[in-house]
Amino acid sequence: MAEPSAAWREAFARRREAFVESLQEAVAGCSEVCCRPCSWDYFFGWRLEEGHTPHPWEGEGALDYGVAYLRHMINQGLDVGFGAIVKNGRALVCLKAWEEEEPEWPDGFDPQIVRYPGPRPE
Repeated sequence: MAEPSAAWREAFARRREAFVESLQEAVAGCSEVCCRPCSWDYFFGWRLEEGHTPHPWEGEGALDYGVAYLRHMINQGLDVGFGAIVKNGRALVCLKAWEEEEPEWPDGFDPQIVRYPGPRPE
């Protein structure tokens, strides 16, 4: 398999960072943010490959957890998305990662904000 071109890598990084920024913007006014995966698919790889950082060994975390989780899953080539409920300066963010079939939101989770990254660079 050929190495991706520099232009492709730059486009990929711009797409990833724009999506991460959309999470940061969605919760910008919140004093408390809790991010958690909405399914445990791919969680083992997340823990194994990102074990050198402080948060992957946890099932949830603050905004830095969500940012690291999304970056990692995008870098692994997975589809990702997030949903957020913001109320009284607090945000609950559910993170999705999948290969073939998008997981459902957890029971009772009805997000006010839902975001997915744009198309992958070709």
